[in-house]
Amino acid sequence: MSISISHIFREANLTADCLARYKGPMDEDFLLFNSPPDFLLSYLEADKPVNSSLSCL
Repeated sequence: MSISISHIFREANLTADCLARYKGPMDEDFLLFNSPPDFLLSYLEADKPVNSSLSCL
């Protein structure tokens, strides 16, 4: 088994940066979103690959 760790600047993954800064309900230990919350939609659009035919397998 091989493990690889690499650094990605926050500007390259705006969605992860937004989630890291999200201050949800402070009384919750764990938050699970069934669909993307409204505050993330613009970040998801900005992070979308230019070539949308690419997919993660």
